[in-house]
Amino acid sequence: MSPYRTLFAGYLCQESDLSVGGTEEDSFTDMPLCRNGQDDYILRGSTLAGALLRTAKTLYSEDKLSTLTGGGRQRNESLWQFYHSKHSPQNVHTAFRQGVAIRHDTGAAAEGALYDLDLIAKGTDWFFMLEVNTFDPGGLEAEAIALQALAEWQKGRCWLGRNIARGMGWLRLKELNVWQLTTEHYDIWPDSSVPLPNSLKKLTQTLAITQLQSFQDLLKQSYQTYQNIEPNPLWFYCEVTVAIKVGKKHDGYGLDALSVGAHESMPFAWDEHFLKPEGMQEKAIQEDFEPGHVLAMTASGTPEPFIPGSSLRGVLRHELSRYLNTECSEKIVDPDNGDVPETDRVGQIFGTKGTKARSAKLLIRDAYLKKGSDWQAVLLQRHAEDEFTASTFASSKFNQLLIVEGEFETRFCLEGRKKEGVEQQWKDLLIVLQKGHQGHLPIGGQQWQGSGWVSWEITNKPVIKPAGVRV
Repeated sequence: MSPYRTLFAGYLCQESDLSVGGTEEDSFTDMPLCRNGQDDYILRGSTLAGALLRTAKTLYSEDKLSTLTGGGRQRNESLWQFYHSKHSPQNVHTAFRQGVAIRHDTGAAAEGALYDLDLIAKGTDWFFMLEVNTFDPGGLEAEAIALQALAEWQKGRCWLGRNIARGMGWLRLKELNVWQLTTEHYDIWPDSSVPLPNSLKKLTQTLAITQLQSFQDLLKQSYQTYQNIEPNPLWFYCEVTVAIKVGKKHDGYGLDALSVGAHESMPFAWDEHFLKPEGMQEKAIQEDFEPGHVLAMTASGTPEPFIPGSSLRGVLRHELSRYLNTECSEKIVDPDNGDVPETDRVGQIFGTKGTKARSAKLLIRDAYLKKGSDWQAVLLQRHAEDEFTASTFASSKFNQLLIVEGEFETRFCLEGRKKEGVEQQWKDLLIVLQKGHQGHLPIGGQQWQGSGWVSWEITNKPVIKPAGVRV
């Protein structure tokens, strides 16, 4: 029997919040979520196709990919077919996020750069399915390329949607199964009588169990069979895990507090994680708990504080710009002041806009509480002082929420085509992270009132690795 179709099916698991764009003209946000005609949230097949093709481009040349995926002169139909994935609004947690661009020369908010978007909370799993046409010429090679690209997604190198450089859109492919069908199965697949993924369950029950292949075994088999398309890595990664520690300083002197705010629409209530004054009744606290702003909290499961990747990215860019300007005598151009030259070391890492726009090479995931780490917060009552009388300034009382204990964890991924370029960019970034280790890289609000000067710590040994899997 001849090869007919190869089916890959699994789940794309969100390791951060996700925002995939829609076209709702009446949305109250700048960037609404994508929905279908039944009001379900949808992850389109075209979105998945573009993301997997982008991953494949880190392994193979453009000429080879265009021939196999429908872009070549000899073929009009792609050998890869992706299926939509959807969730009803009742099955997912959604939230609203607000952000602002930070000027990297001053560290302050850029004028007219406030934006907001809808998102689907982390922890959501999306059914994923790819069908490869192995019957037509080039189909088996297309299968082998898909194997390599999906192996990258299993490593967590799957990025979808908006703001992947600012914390969102990080996914990992899990529970991947493979069915290799031959021409004897053409009458049982495709089966439109049963919707996905139930049609796959029906297929598994119909076929012999040997048709369900091990992904790793199939990957090894593809190396032995198709040596001519063994991946030649065109991309390199430096993946770093960073812990951000809030609480008592390691030397025992002082307290590193954190205040990262969120939009006022985010629900927020007092619970056992908030410190209370001795002798004050819990009921009284709950009645009087009216913070002037709320902390950034996760939207799924039990709400926990987190640090948006955009908050981390802004301070890193500002500090690297300051360092290169003042200590290296390099003229770093702010993107708002015109096109950034290609030699600009900040633009090479964080990307640029304008007529010579470039994508960011540094991707930063939102920082979430480390597994097993507890957290504590406090609501401080404050006021402004009259500088002439050293007394309370009229009508100036306010309060402030602070996290005073907790350990957060984030992931950085620095990528590029040349290993030497990634090495140099990592050296530049390491200079800034070392300042963070010393507590000199503030995050969030109230930085000049004692908050945000937390400790950054690299918890793994950064190694620059090529894309692809070796078996």
